[in-house]
Amino acid sequence: MKNPFILIVHGKHKLLFKAAHANRAYLQAIGDALLRQKDSNFIEYQIITDQNVRQILTST
Repeated sequence: MKNPFILIVHGKHKLLFKAAHANRAYLQAIGDALLRQKDSNFIEYQIITDQNVRQILTST
C-alpha cells in the first residue's frame, strides 16, 4: 500500500486496535461501528496517514 490511512482505536484498560487501508471512509466506518457497539470498551479513535505503516501497526 502506498501511504494508506491508519485507524487507531483506544479503549478502556489500555485496549488498542489498529488497522490500515487505502480508503479513509472505510476505516471511519469501522471506527464508528466499534464505538457504537453495545457494551463496547472502545472510547475514541483517530485516523492518520504515515509512511511508517508497518512500524505503527506493530508498536504498542
